[in-house]
Amino acid sequence: MKFISMIFTVLTFVGVLHIITQEQPLRGAGPGLVARIATSSNPTVSTSVAAPIFATSTSPMCSSRIVSTTGSAVMLYFSDILGQRPSFNSGHVQAASSTVMYDAELYGCSAVYAYGFTSTVITVSEAR
Repeated sequence: MKFISMIFTVLTFVGVLHIITQEQPLRGAGPGLVARIATSSNPTVSTSVAAPIFATSTSPMCSSRIVSTTGSAVMLYFSDILGQRPSFNSGHVQAASSTVMYDAELYGCSAVYAYGFTSTVITVSEAR
């Protein structure tokens, strides 16, 4: 009986340890919860250099970033690792005249840089 009690205790400890050390999900509004626009701006994106359109969010409530383009597509880069930046042939293309919500659970809330195929003004917003 003592052996069964010991096994039960070990299994309980392992289960609790697993729950505590389980990888926490990235931010994001959970199902049924509300996220509201917290910041919004209209940066100019040019062909000469990739510009930061979002800084790394320090808010624990960052749930998504929204990018709206006008008549020109842009290249986006969702990180500041090793100083990498988008260019005319590297990055993630967002089509002209489109609005895309980039969920924080997938794309994170680190810095986002944009490179324009033509000089253009875009609209960017962060939801929390």
